[in-house]
Amino acid sequence: MNPVEQSLQQAGTLIGQGRFKAAERLLANPLLKNHPDRLLLLGYIRLKQGQYGKSVDLLQQVVDQQPDEPEYLAHLGLAQYMQGEIARGLKTMEDARNLDERHVNSRLYLGESLLKLNMLTEALGLFNEVLALDPYHLKAWFGKVHALIRLGLLDQATEELDKLGPLAEHQPELYLAYARLFMEQGNMDAALEAIEAGQKLAPDHMELLRAQGQIMDQWGRKEEALRIYRKILKKNPYDLNVIYRMMRMGAKEVPQLAHRLRELLRNNPDISPQVKKSVLYNLGSAEETMGNHRKAMEHFLQAGRYHHQESGHDKTAEYYQQIRTVFTRDTMQKLGQSSQCEASPIFIVGLPRSGSTLVESMLATHADIHAIGESPLIPQLSRYGGELLQPPVEFPEWVKELDKEKWTGLAHFYLNKALRLSGKEGHRIVDKNLGNTVYIGLIRLLFPKARILHCVRNPLDVATSCLSIDFAGHFPWTYSMEDFIEHYRLYRSLMDYWHDLLPENMLDVAYEDMVHAPEATSQKVFAFLGLEWSEEVLAFNRKQRRVVTASVNQVREGIYTSSKQRWKRYGDLIQPLIDAFPEWT
Repeated sequence: MNPVEQSLQQAGTLIGQGRFKAAERLLANPLLKNHPDRLLLLGYIRLKQGQYGKSVDLLQQVVDQQPDEPEYLAHLGLAQYMQGEIARGLKTMEDARNLDERHVNSRLYLGESLLKLNMLTEALGLFNEVLALDPYHLKAWFGKVHALIRLGLLDQATEELDKLGPLAEHQPELYLAYARLFMEQGNMDAALEAIEAGQKLAPDHMELLRAQGQIMDQWGRKEEALRIYRKILKKNPYDLNVIYRMMRMGAKEVPQLAHRLRELLRNNPDISPQVKKSVLYNLGSAEETMGNHRKAMEHFLQAGRYHHQESGHDKTAEYYQQIRTVFTRDTMQKLGQSSQCEASPIFIVGLPRSGSTLVESMLATHADIHAIGESPLIPQLSRYGGELLQPPVEFPEWVKELDKEKWTGLAHFYLNKALRLSGKEGHRIVDKNLGNTVYIGLIRLLFPKARILHCVRNPLDVATSCLSIDFAGHFPWTYSMEDFIEHYRLYRSLMDYWHDLLPENMLDVAYEDMVHAPEATSQKVFAFLGLEWSEEVLAFNRKQRRVVTASVNQVREGIYTSSKQRWKRYGDLIQPLIDAFPEWT
């Protein structure tokens, strides 16, 4: 090995150990000046340091020298993605992947990026590609397991972790993966045991500590969560995820944290758009907590402008029309009894911030009900149904093609999966997935006796609440008032269609009614479900259960009215919303 190659290898080893300054000193060797791998390593250091713009500049120089080298392209794509150029970064990584069918890093980085974007099926496919090339690639194994967990394929995730154990028994990431699996299963004790086992191997492992804090947060153990979050901030004062959680919990440090974030913006004018967006959302939350509502909304609206994603309204309108064309009154009458399943699961649908977590928490207190959380099972069935045909057919077109046996089989497949999530046989299942609004016709065909609770709320309050939260791209229409208005009209039109088509299966539950007249409203809900009502359902906040949505702290407080007519706090800043929904003012 010549001196240049030896220096590059040593620098790579130092980077792997996190010794960036030592690596930079080695890379300052004049012998390395024109070597592309020097720029690659420097670009990687800047990437790990969060200096994404500088990383992109360095890596672009490398790619300009050797445009057909997939390793250089893969790193450039990752840096572009981290800088906030999401579409461009994904394309660059895809280009690297296409250059070499056996290149690992392009597939790994692309998979990890898609996992962050919640494109779980695509990410899973990429991790499988890596493992086909390198069966012992631990990062790909862990990526695959996390994708399976988030897809709700918990049995498969368990199998993969059991196989992974002998390869990674000394890796703290193994215990992190088990912890997240147990968290999804609602087994807090097992999750904490996994975290403690991982911390014995790596006491300062930030992801294990963060998972521990999230468990305490989700289960309502606020003071313990805050203690853990404070510990994280001592090591990483600008951990935006932790700061956001502390803002949401109304921690006493909110003013100091807000000051820290303002300094971060002021001292880093070249900060990436993605990070700037997170900082602005946090600042908005801080101003909201401190009662500076107009200033908060200014931050929220500014943050939304950094979200680079097409709204897709035209495609949404086309898709909704396709659904109406398939699920006609004639089709529902012909196929209405296709499934012989007698079960009557309960589905909660609606827009985010419309009271769905409040309704779910109330139902979960009932002795005969078990809530399985935000289940992906119905969207999965929308794909599986079409795969039963040859050739496979996309949803919703396959709906008319299945025979009675297949419909019943799909219904029981859902129930078996739901039972594994709940662990409680004989209970009514509550499935809260807001995206199921497009699958209401499918739900009715699977379960003729299904009950669907549609959570509704003043759209002005929904809009202002949605604008204040970064949903990480899951709801691309929540980042501007204009996009919300257009999406709301499309959504409301579809829900009106379902109500007209399936009135016996659906009940609107208004947030305003729940907080103003909880007893009468909850009695109406339980009568619709065919269940006996008791006063205990109004004390849902006393029951310890896991809550993972942005409403976690509100649910812990029980029923309150302070969020009604929230929109009035913001004045003319939200004039487009006021003009769009005058009947709600």
